[in-house]
Amino acid sequence: FLQLKKEGKVFNFGVSNFTPSQFLLLETACKKLGLKLTTNQIQFSPVHYEPIYDGSLDQMYMKGVVPQAWSPLSGGGIFKKREVLEKVAVRRGLTKNDVDVVALAWILKHPSGVVPVLGTTKWSRIEKSIKAVSFKDKLTRQDWYEILVFFRGVE
Repeated sequence: FLQLKKEGKVFNFGVSNFTPSQFLLLETACKKLGLKLTTNQIQFSPVHYEPIYDGSLDQMYMKGVVPQAWSPLSGGGIFKKREVLEKVAVRRGLTKNDVDVVALAWILKHPSGVVPVLGTTKWSRIEKSIKAVSFKDKLTRQDWYEILVFFRGVE
């Protein structure tokens, strides 16, 4: 780490898929070296909501670390179980085909400031992702929890 930073090859360090305890352990070691972890890239989406409950997002929020969400559309999984996303889309002025916009807005709405990592080079998908940034302000808390409850499968 130190050599890479010294040579200017990296500015910041982050990790991927670390549990809260793993992140804390490495963060402690990094502090001793004068380094700071700036992100933990985790799997997070309406389909994969566990970071809400396992302490990952809480920890990053409290530490001012920006979480990144890989596979924010669950590898297409949101398109297989889309009823609530369609419902929210139409209720808030979008079309039924904008479930990806709603799912990304749902991620962006989380108070920890999650940044979705998009794995696309298709311009149409990038445009929809940009649309999610403004749409998140239209997504109410009730909408957000309705989506969470739907994907958790509990009432």
